[in-house]
Amino acid sequence: MPKVQTDANFPIAPEAFYDLIVDFENLPGRITGVESVKVLDKTPDAWVVEHTIRVIKRFTYTLAFRGERGKFLEWKQVEGPFKVNEGRWTLAEDGAGGTAAHYEMNLELGMFVPRSISKGLIASDLPRLMSDWRKAATALAEG
Repeated sequence: MPKVQTDANFPIAPEAFYDLIVDFENLPGRITGVESVKVLDKTPDAWVVEHTIRVIKRFTYTLAFRGERGKFLEWKQVEGPFKVNEGRWTLAEDGAGGTAAHYEMNLELGMFVPRSISKGLIASDLPRLMSDWRKAATALAEG
């Protein structure tokens, strides 16, 4: 199963970064390729969210999220075209008032795509994703 992971730092506290990543309704325009998001169910620490993205082609899928503010957010696909779509953010204070984040994702495409191509696609998209999150966190930090 293709798995990618990375570590990144963001200039806002872990609680603020958590609030940013669970602000699902504002993902379109904030994260490249996200066309629409609909929150289908929500409790204080869990969400069911439908995403429509365009990466090579358009995909619509639903993820179940669970988290603890300032600590972690994890997800797993409940409906959609992927064989596997799951991942996790792990957040911690970086010692300077910001967030040290660890991001990991397992994604296996449901259609016939060689593993080397799908892993390459995911790996090449990861730097852009972290850049988008860094821009959003920096904008929030600068107020």
